[in-house]
Amino acid sequence: MNVVLLVAYLSLTALNLLDSNGDKQFLTAPDYLVMQNNEIVFSLDINRILSNVTASTEVNTSYTGDNLTNTLKGSHDAIEEVLSLLRFVYLNISYVDGMIGCVIRPSTFMRRQPASSSVYPSMYDEIRDALTNPSAKTDYTNSFRLLYVLRYTPTNVGRVCNDLHQVLVGSYAYNALGDFRPSSWSSHSGGLKAYGEALAGMNLNDENVSNVVTSITNQYTPEEISNLIQGLNL
Repeated sequence: MNVVLLVAYLSLTALNLLDSNGDKQFLTAPDYLVMQNNEIVFSLDINRILSNVTASTEVNTSYTGDNLTNTLKGSHDAIEEVLSLLRFVYLNISYVDGMIGCVIRPSTFMRRQPASSSVYPSMYDEIRDALTNPSAKTDYTNSFRLLYVLRYTPTNVGRVCNDLHQVLVGSYAYNALGDFRPSSWSSHSGGLKAYGEALAGMNLNDENVSNVVTSITNQYTPEEISNLIQGLNL
């Protein structure tokens, strides 16, 4: 089962990476695989994204309100870049889930077990739980371990990015990761963006800096952010 899942997932993802934004233009920006110097390269610059996201925790009193706003914009745009990739991965996993669901059902494992058997209902429930519940403790759980990793990794990283998006601009980027759509910085008016704009042209003081940094690090430390996003470094 793991081999079927892995081959299906990697094959579908590899094909879609050629045109990840769906514009029918292969290997061109903003696809994740692009042509560069006649070579195919992965275009997501993790180090740049990390730098932009964590920059907003390095604000100091040398900043003006305008500097702060520009820094926050960089963090917002970097988070949305990560979320775009996560949405792409998440949807591919959902497609594979659907494929697996059509092929691998409890009945597939139970063809040799007559439905009239007294153990049939419990076996069916155990296999169903193993497919859908990562906390299930059944004889089949380990067979589907890879499926859980593929399902939940983008969701977990996405939750952190979504929380940071809310801190930065006062709204969540999505309700369900598969429904995420990039938003422009100018479309937001809340969160730390509003705070920075209210300080336009002014020099930041210690209280301003503390408010910005603690607003972010009350959610996640820079190290936690870095470790999660670095996990996407393909």
